[in-house]
Amino acid sequence: MRVVIDTNVLVSAALTPEGTPGRVVAAWLAVRFEAVTTEELIEEVERVLALDRIRSRLPDQGVHLRIGELLRRAAEVVAPAERLSAFKDPADNRLPETASYGQADVIVSGDGAVLALREIGGTRVLPPSALPGELMDER
Repeated sequence: MRVVIDTNVLVSAALTPEGTPGRVVAAWLAVRFEAVTTEELIEEVERVLALDRIRSRLPDQGVHLRIGELLRRAAEVVAPAERLSAFKDPADNRLPETASYGQADVIVSGDGAVLALREIGGTRVLPPSALPGELMDER
């Protein structure tokens, strides 16, 4: 399964590794699914994690320096040629663009506006808690 992980899920995982978003990241790192992303999404995660109000709350102070490197190394980084306008927030449009170009099966997000669509161009949109059980189960 190919999954686009939204910035809010990655930031939540960094803030609370033992929570459901943390389990999503752990499942990805355990190669239970393939993550698909773009350089723009990686840069967004790096920017958000570097914000003082976020960085000061991170249990692992160095994660904001490593997350981009991890994404670039362990996810498939694609460069969509097409721009979409499914959302008011232009940053949210990177998700369906990435999913479409990267042939993702699922977008996992905690953003209500993104979740409200439920499906974008044949790609399911799910909250972290709704990822299929076989992906999240400890093995």
